[in-house]
Amino acid sequence: MTSYAIGVIFGRLLASYLIVLVVLFLFARFKHKVALRRSVKWYGLLLTSVIFVLGLASSAVT
Repeated sequence: MTSYAIGVIFGRLLASYLIVLVVLFLFARFKHKVALRRSVKWYGLLLTSVIFVLGLASSAVT
């Protein structure tokens, strides 16, 4: 695996996590500590995984 591919995968994973973190931040009424705590619970990690896989699938289709 090339460093470019590793960078793309890591970047997508980071972007997926940031999307989940922003959504949880909005649901936590702009409390960053609550959003961070919720993002590492099982549902935050599940949402991150789903968004990551959907992003990879969409790039593979095009």
